[in-house]
Amino acid sequence: MFVRLRDRIPTLTKWLGLAVILIVAGYFIDANRDSVWQQLRPLVTRQGEKITELYFTDYDSLPKTPSVGRRYAVTFTIVNHEGENMVYQYQAIVTENGKSRRLDPQSVAVADGQAAQLQASFSVSQPYVNDEIAIDLLNTNQSIRYKVFSLK
Repeated sequence: MFVRLRDRIPTLTKWLGLAVILIVAGYFIDANRDSVWQQLRPLVTRQGEKITELYFTDYDSLPKTPSVGRRYAVTFTIVNHEGENMVYQYQAIVTENGKSRRLDPQSVAVADGQAAQLQASFSVSQPYVNDEIAIDLLNTNQSIRYKVFSLK
């Protein structure tokens, strides 16, 4: 059984052309591997969700029944998972008898992947059974809050 080379030339030409294309592409990719990898990395690696965590550091230790006129501190934590360093602006809000009192806004810089533990101080000025303490992150539209019951 003889194979006629003339009949195989079109097939061999296609395979030879494909080999040349792969060699040229490999050379190009190797010569520009850093820029090619930057282009391909988002497609082949899992990208994490960009979020900020905000929570009371120790919820059980929060003052649930503060006395009128006494100062209390609440500790909260901000964890940055945004993929970049962030400056967070936050504000504590004390609501008594349906009226909100906003404390001075503050800010804190938190590096990506890091956490900041902060405190906000407050006092209640009159007894009521349904007051609320809130911490608002002003530039991320997040907040945490809890109810307190004032005593005389």
